[in-house]
Amino acid sequence: MHLLVIHKLPKIYTKYKQRWIEEQEKFKESSDDEDDEDEDDQYFQLEKQTVTPLWKRLNKEGCTPLTLAAKLGLADMFSFLLEERKITQWSFGPVACVLYPLDQVDLEFQEDVKLKRHKKIQQLIVCFLVFLNSGR
Repeated sequence: MHLLVIHKLPKIYTKYKQRWIEEQEKFKESSDDEDDEDEDDQYFQLEKQTVTPLWKRLNKEGCTPLTLAAKLGLADMFSFLLEERKITQWSFGPVACVLYPLDQVDLEFQEDVKLKRHKKIQQLIVCFLVFLNSGR
């Protein structure tokens, strides 16, 4: 996923993500069919099935695809990844209330590392301002 962000390939990113989701659903369905296991085995299977989604995985630098796009200043990919995650609460004509989940935007926020937190937020704000000034 990170390479797709670096090379600015949003269509392939979408297809790859969708394919991964389909494979995970097939895996869950096949594991649901095996109900004759005892409770310990079921607990082990649940632990085994807790897989971090591709779009939340960190690279060696500790960046998700979204934070990597911000770090590299890839405004188009950053806006694409933000738009992909948005949740529309309501819309009335041209007006809409949209939520953007920020759980991946600042991973250091949860660890209370102030210097890194401000640095990443600053990168995201600069990237978003570049996006706004690009005329979209």
